[in-house]
Amino acid sequence: MSVEHIRASLTPADLATANAAYAEATRAVAVANEALSKCGQNDPARPKLSSHVRALEAQAEAAFEKAVAELVYTKAAEAASRSATYDYLAR
Repeated sequence: MSVEHIRASLTPADLATANAAYAEATRAVAVANEALSKCGQNDPARPKLSSHVRALEAQAEAAFEKAVAELVYTKAAEAASRSATYDYLAR
């Protein structure tokens, strides 16, 4: 079973954990965006805060991708275990 096949077979229930990680990370993005919106256009802190928001957005995406990768790894390990058990029993 390929990684692409496993990833495509993930159900909404499987993705609930990944979505929860993403939702938690996006809350931090929302807080930072709110602070950025209160910052004046000429405020010297604005560029740093803007960079911080972009970094938080990247972290949110990475948190989702990490959670999905962990799901794929778990499913691949389960499939390998089933395959090994089948091979053993077929002997």
